[in-house]
Amino acid sequence: MMLRCVLGLGASPMYRVVFSVSAAALMCLSSGSAGARTDATKQRFAADGWSLVVRNDSFAKQYHCRLRATDKRILYQPNALGFAFRRSRDTLGAWYRIDDRRPVRWQDQFPTLVASGAAIDGGGLDNPTGGIVWIPIDEVTSANSVRIRPGGDGKESVFRLTGFSRMRDAAHRLGCVSDASFES
Repeated sequence: MMLRCVLGLGASPMYRVVFSVSAAALMCLSSGSAGARTDATKQRFAADGWSLVVRNDSFAKQYHCRLRATDKRILYQPNALGFAFRRSRDTLGAWYRIDDRRPVRWQDQFPTLVASGAAIDGGGLDNPTGGIVWIPIDEVTSANSVRIRPGGDGKESVFRLTGFSRMRDAAHRLGCVSDASFES
């Protein structure tokens, strides 16, 4: 039996269950029996502009999780957030600014991202970024927004991060506890 706690109805019927990720929702999620979570093969949650898909592989006893913005412009992987532009957009020359901090050249973050194990390759040889700018998670965990100029002369885009930390905490409570659980 799948545990369902509906705290509100989403604007779209695409969302089966919508949670306002709050203490009440998390208590509702954790109040079921241990078997309630493991019987479901896939659960979908959405709140504050973020979606979480939790797949339970009961054979391997593993959880596979995908956390991203509902508009699919922000992707989560362990140790990094990816900000997506058109796949064909070359973002090697991108600069970003977190909240009101100083601008940072994305290429300067490569050593930090690689050392953390973040997968930053996404395209082919002609565009190795695949249109995604990856930022180390430690820089954005408490941020409200990220502004990115994907190229030297490109228009900047604003990405709102409201709700990310709460949804990531909810993912951990739902079984996505190891870095290996997350897919980007």
